[in-house]
Amino acid sequence: MITTPRWRNIFSDPEFWMILLFNGLFVFLYVIKEVSVGEVIWVYFMQSVLIGAQYFSRMLAMAFRSDTKWRFGMPFFFLIHYGGFHFVYLVFLIIITVSNDVNNNWDINFRLLLYSCSALLINMIFSTISDIKSERTEEKTPATLMFIPYLRVFPMHIFILLGFNVATNKQPMNWLLNMDAFLVFIVLKTLSDIIFHILVNKTWREKRTRVIGDVL
Repeated sequence: MITTPRWRNIFSDPEFWMILLFNGLFVFLYVIKEVSVGEVIWVYFMQSVLIGAQYFSRMLAMAFRSDTKWRFGMPFFFLIHYGGFHFVYLVFLIIITVSNDVNNNWDINFRLLLYSCSALLINMIFSTISDIKSERTEEKTPATLMFIPYLRVFPMHIFILLGFNVATNKQPMNWLLNMDAFLVFIVLKTLSDIIFHILVNKTWREKRTRVIGDVL
């Protein structure tokens, strides 16, 4: 059971609120029809890319502090493996984006994507600095972080791809009592985002390291 001090640790994490606010905003915008299925998926794809960049940076920082012979092997293996997966994903998204056969659910506002990705990038930078500062005193190796980003993004892609499959079906299924299937999946994605962030960063144990003093 999570006690009150542990809840306080979770709620004191700025990134927790950023994730909640960011995902909640997109759920709201989707409900009021201000964003398309395509825009949501593109933004979540960029979020996944930035999560990979964050973990690569952390592994690289660990490698520089290590004195083992092959210390840089794991970060760059991760970069190739994780990057290769996202390159294939990117090709898939580009093909879908330029195709007209997506039931008009793929209108893209590139300004929205730019603003969204900028917000994600700023959050990623502060989060990465916080993690690297806290890991200076911990006995960790790049290998300990290798699989964590996959655990973080796997539920995201499962929910999004399943939701996309239903949302773009030319003969929509009478699914979940005719609820908007894609909306259900992005809500589930939001919940998985929050839960995995708490589990991966162990914020129920202690407060995260601040980037600047006691403010950020």
